[in-house]
Amino acid sequence: MNINEITGGVHYVGVNDRTTDLFEGLWIVPLGVSYNAYVVLGTERTALIDTVDAAHAAELEAKVQGVLRGRALDYIIVNHVEQDHSSALPHIHLCHPQAAIVGNAKTAAMLTGYYGLQEVTTVADGDTIDLGGKTLQFHLTPMLHWPETMMTRCVEDKVLFSGDAFGCFGALNGAVVDRDMNTGMYWNEMYRYYGSIVAKYGVPVKNALKKLEGVELDYICSTHGPVWHDELSRVVATYAALADWQAQPGVVIAYASMHGNVTLMAEHIASELASNGVKNVLLQDLNVSNLSYVLMNIGRFNGLVIGGNTYNTEIHPRVAQLLGTLKMDGIQHRTVGLFGNYTWSPGVTKKMAAALEGLKIDLLDPVEFKQAPATSDLEAASNLARELAARVLA
Repeated sequence: MNINEITGGVHYVGVNDRTTDLFEGLWIVPLGVSYNAYVVLGTERTALIDTVDAAHAAELEAKVQGVLRGRALDYIIVNHVEQDHSSALPHIHLCHPQAAIVGNAKTAAMLTGYYGLQEVTTVADGDTIDLGGKTLQFHLTPMLHWPETMMTRCVEDKVLFSGDAFGCFGALNGAVVDRDMNTGMYWNEMYRYYGSIVAKYGVPVKNALKKLEGVELDYICSTHGPVWHDELSRVVATYAALADWQAQPGVVIAYASMHGNVTLMAEHIASELASNGVKNVLLQDLNVSNLSYVLMNIGRFNGLVIGGNTYNTEIHPRVAQLLGTLKMDGIQHRTVGLFGNYTWSPGVTKKMAAALEGLKIDLLDPVEFKQAPATSDLEAASNLARELAARVLA
């Protein structure tokens, strides 16, 4: 069995990165990440769909040559210009100078800006290229998650090359298509990838899904993670739910503590939530938990509690980072509680609430306490937890 042949004439030529510490310089990838590219062989012409990070350009070229088996490469399709998918393009173009680079008008401008490439064949939404027995059709999906993003569909084989959509963190471990692997490790990595990178663009995700309604697909070939076949429907449903900010009952308690008092209150709220029937309760210390894991769980559960100290009269920096990210992403449909601790400078919860203004969330009355929590403070936190439990379980 050719493990890299997805279906007849459609081949995987991507690479795995198991050494990068921070994807995009921000997000830890302990399970690695794949940069996926594909070759489509028609009876008359051939096409490469996307490239990879420049550090893996030689590996990509060797794989392309192995699939072409002496045939010329006719087209290089650029679905997305972000450099983990395009920085190997200059190298590949030098190896195949006869190949036409294909993208939309916004793609062309970006390729000129990044690489000085001037000759780009531009396509519009719905345009096609005939490879001989295999028709590539282009679907423009702007702001998923850059302005130029598009998808390419191999019509006859019902294969969608979806760019970053339907992707996830996690390198591939031998197999490429989901039917040949245990996909268990990838589902949380999909939530984490979406929460870290795509969450802001829920509306473009929904627009792309609407554009694809009625299109019969057998394979979704993303630029990160497995090729989806057996679990294609689950992947589409997961992205649709994330785009709508749908979630299951549960509460994430994200907090940052300096000397233990905030931690004490977080543990108290967690205990009260459990006592009131909330089975999914996750405490995440922002001082040690990578933000991507916090965002992953906020995507999964419908309740959120954020707690922290006053720090130099302002919000604790770790808490401020989370609040800013939630505002940037436009979090919706969550019930949110806040609690804060101070020694001599009150008002931190007021500032935290202000950081979330304008979001479509249900914000409960905050709890703020001075120095160590008194009995009255713990009772106020219990009331917060009971109200939160009632709403997330409703």
